[in-house]
Amino acid sequence: MSQSRILQFCYLLETQMAFNLEKVLEDRVFGRILKNLNEQPLPWLEEEKEPATEQLSLDVPEHNVVLPSAHQYQIYIGPFRTSDVLAFWQARLSDPPEVFPELIAESDHLSCYGTFRISEEGYLIEDSLELSGAPYLLGLAQSRLPVDIAEQWDFSERFRVYTDNVTDFFKSQIKSLTTMEQPVTGKTLRDIANYIVYSCKNWQPKAFAELGYWVQFAPGETEKTPMNSFFLQDIERVGKALLKGKPLGSVLTTYLSDHVPQRISLDRKHVQQAVLAPSSLPLGRWPANPEHHLSLQQQCAVNLAMQNDSVRLFSVNGPPGTGKTTMLRDIIANIVVQRATQMAAFGDPNAAFRAPKTIGGEVSATSPYLVDSAITSYEIVIASSNNGAVE
Repeated sequence: MSQSRILQFCYLLETQMAFNLEKVLEDRVFGRILKNLNEQPLPWLEEEKEPATEQLSLDVPEHNVVLPSAHQYQIYIGPFRTSDVLAFWQARLSDPPEVFPELIAESDHLSCYGTFRISEEGYLIEDSLELSGAPYLLGLAQSRLPVDIAEQWDFSERFRVYTDNVTDFFKSQIKSLTTMEQPVTGKTLRDIANYIVYSCKNWQPKAFAELGYWVQFAPGETEKTPMNSFFLQDIERVGKALLKGKPLGSVLTTYLSDHVPQRISLDRKHVQQAVLAPSSLPLGRWPANPEHHLSLQQQCAVNLAMQNDSVRLFSVNGPPGTGKTTMLRDIIANIVVQRATQMAAFGDPNAAFRAPKTIGGEVSATSPYLVDSAITSYEIVIASSNNGAVE
């Protein structure tokens, strides 16, 4: 499989990453907005009324929450389950690729088209609108095959145009309500929801009978809901580079290869004996109590990662709590020692640097000193979804 096809596979995965609304609603649900609400003020604006609710098969528990004296309301428009997305692809494609069951079926959860906030007084809050890209992608897929969408590498731009259009409509609603000095009604929410859905080419999940959720929103909380993938534009940049025939870095080239190296099981005794030979031991380790040394399998993983310079990408698999992060510290320590070894080879520290370019006999402010290539291949970037692990 070509690098481009593998990248397209990843691209389509990321376009359909639907955020988990159930986690947001676990302890903050205050009520449900139903699609049949009329033009009267919304139920939470009437102190003595109970919120209009209706039990639907979305598997999200109701909660009774005591609201603070000052609050806002977070609105979630058009809830759907990720299993609805899988059902769409099963009907759309005669032979659905493994990507969709793998992405959706194993972690079926509630998501939605978008979200925005309403003030305590019942007015739409500008700049609070956030939209999900997954329903928009499915709208595009009504008339285009996934491969056609991926080959263009322009989903981010298309989604931006869609977002701009919905934002303009949202602002027009704010302006209209402000002019009339009228708070939000059920009709306002229904109009916004319909505009969002129809802008997505009418892809509608089965659960769209329910308009959305309204949720307690604490004062001072201003972070927006991350509803989409962080990596779409990066993948598009790589895809466009491939189209132009530009070379990729060594690690990315390895990642986009269909070559799958043989898996090494560190439970086998003969593997441990070969990998733990004294000649394979790194010269450095993380500063720690000598009695708290790595286990045999941890040391094997460190040795394997450091002994072969031709392999640019490694994957280490182990259950939680087995010491993967601890193992990574020793790999980092060894990289530092390797770089120090290269630095020590210079008799004069100045020899490790080349003077910057000069313009008219003067050093350019935009041309820093160039570091010798012998010591520039030991950079370390640490990234994880676990902040504690990174620290």
